[in-house]
Amino acid sequence: ECRARGVFRENKITPLIGDRVKIRENNLDMTGYVEEIMERETELIRPPVANVTQAVIVMSVKSPSLNLWLLDRFLVLA
Repeated sequence: ECRARGVFRENKITPLIGDRVKIRENNLDMTGYVEEIMERETELIRPPVANVTQAVIVMSVKSPSLNLWLLDRFLVLA
């Protein structure tokens, strides 16, 4: 289990799922601290994830009927 250090809160940096990080381990109780967040290659806002290399968009064609506006929005976000 790792926790982010307070320096991230001070710099208004939020660790995201998928972030590549450097950690400092505490071998006594199997915990640690996130020391550094590496540069992100990509970042999605919804859901909040980082370093995504592939996205799969799945939508119904028949029931409910296909919503092309929503499909366009998902494609733009991806």
